[in-house]
Amino acid sequence: MHRQHLFTDFIPLLGIQDKLESGGITILDVGCGNGMHAALMAERYPNSKFVGIDLSEKAIEQAKMRRKESNGEAMPNLEFRIMDAGKMDPTWTNSFDVVLIFDSCHDQMRPDLCLKEVHRVLKPGCRFVMLEVKGTSSIYKDRQLLGARGCLGYSSSLLHCLPVASNSPDALGLGSAWGQVKAESMLKEAGFTKTDVVDIPSMPTNIVYISYK
Repeated sequence: MHRQHLFTDFIPLLGIQDKLESGGITILDVGCGNGMHAALMAERYPNSKFVGIDLSEKAIEQAKMRRKESNGEAMPNLEFRIMDAGKMDPTWTNSFDVVLIFDSCHDQMRPDLCLKEVHRVLKPGCRFVMLEVKGTSSIYKDRQLLGARGCLGYSSSLLHCLPVASNSPDALGLGSAWGQVKAESMLKEAGFTKTDVVDIPSMPTNIVYISYK
């Protein structure tokens, strides 16, 4: 997600603006990569806590560099850890007020296990918000509805997402074109009782899933 859309278009979907500002809540960013989103949120909302996890040691090294504020001091409300999203810390059950995934669930080798773990670590009554690539789960429908954007999505998935998501013998290898039908099915299988699907007009190639525990 481009940083200019984070606070104007994405954060309002969380429905916790007041709580983010007042503090007392903990947010988990799964597949945080270089930590951009978590760091931006931690700086904007110093009274709330943010945790980012990623399987890549290199990504977490880069993320930890973002913990420093402009004055050189480390942000005390921001933490990054190397962790498999399909095998999160066993002590985290019912620990997080919000769990986020920014355009990286389809890059997981086992997104099904990742979503089940997200459900486990999320507090009851709270929400999981996932930004993903827009798609229908049908190549034919994607071609009809998305046109050139759909072709671009399939191409980038073939060259990047599928190779990344195929690095284990049991990998599902879904890629970014897994689509809404598959995503909603996997969210339901993970235990989420309700999922709302939201379009962001400023990001026409993406879609947001808001799932409730």
